Amino acid sequence: MTSRFFLMRRLQTPAAPSHPPPPFPTPPSPCLSTFSPLTDSDVSQLLLSRRPTTCALDPIPSSLLQTITPDILPFVTSLVNSSLSSGCFPSSFKLAHVTPLLKKPTLDPSIIQNNRPVSLLPFLSKTIERAASNQLSSFLLQNNLLDPHQSGFRPGHSTETALLSVSLRSHLCLPEGHPELDG
Repeated sequence: MTSRFFLMRRLQTPAAPSHPPPPFPTPPSPCLSTFSPLTDSDVSQLLLSRRPTTCALDPIPSSLLQTITPDILPFVTSLVNSSLSSGCFPSSFKLAHVTPLLKKPTLDPSIIQNNRPVSLLPFLSKTIERAASNQLSSFLLQNNLLDPHQSGFRPGHSTETALLSVSLRSHLCLPEGHPELDG
């Protein structure tokens, strides 16, 4: 009789709906659909605010490029804006000069494992990258889309601030007089 009751009970339960319930409406999230064009002044600041680091792939030394910036600024601005608006990065800027860098000065440079590869990019490549990075970072900050605990790649944040944050949260979780806190 008991098994018959459960069998009948199982037959009487309503079937699961054939389609899932509609999802809860989600608030519209901010969307970065395009990059804003830069002015000559913006591009000039990007070019002149950085330390000139010439790569073997640069057609002219970056210090010379910075010196002649007023003369070539409209062309560079057009290049940067064209790349940002089209979403295409010039193929010549996708190349890097890879060089080995010794991990520690005390290590033997002839042993390949003691070196790490460093990619040196053309100066204008880094300029376009900074233009995109500045706009993306600004968008993320304005729309509160960064994790509040993220320390990497944020101005005013470092491994030291991350360590202080973790230490503070650890101290707040431990009760007073806890032996781990006594110095």
